[in-house]
Amino acid sequence: MVANHYRIQVLFVASYQHHSTKVSGQWVYVDPDREAADLYIVNHVSTGDLVVTQDMGLAGLLTQRGVYILTPRGKSIHEGNISSLLDQRYISKKLREKGHRTKGPKAMSSEDKAVFKNALIEWVQMYHHGDD
Repeated sequence: MVANHYRIQVLFVASYQHHSTKVSGQWVYVDPDREAADLYIVNHVSTGDLVVTQDMGLAGLLTQRGVYILTPRGKSIHEGNISSLLDQRYISKKLREKGHRTKGPKAMSSEDKAVFKNALIEWVQMYHHGDD
C-alpha cells in the first residue's frame, strides 16, 4: 500500500451506515445525515492535505482552501478545472429533474485502480515531505 510505503497517515471518513472492516486504517464515523461526512472533512482538513473524493461539491469547497483533490480514478481536481466540473454536475442534475436519465460512473477497472495508484504516488513524491 502506498500510504504504508511512504508512512502517510490515512483517515477515512464515513457515516455509521457505511461501517467497514474491509479497509484497515484510521476511521472517523459521523452521523448518517446527508452532508455530515463532507462537513467533517471541511472542518478538519488543512492546506496541503490530499482528499480522495468523487464529490464535486466537496471538491469545490476544498480546492479554494489549498487542498489537493484526487478522484478514485486518479483525476486531479484543482482550481483550473473545478468550475467546468461543477457546471457539468449542475447540467446533469437539471436533466435528471426533467426526467432524463444520465449515466452514472462505470465500474472501477483494474486500469482505473492503476491510474489512481500512479497519481497518488506522483502526489506523494511531489508534495509529501514526511512531516506527519
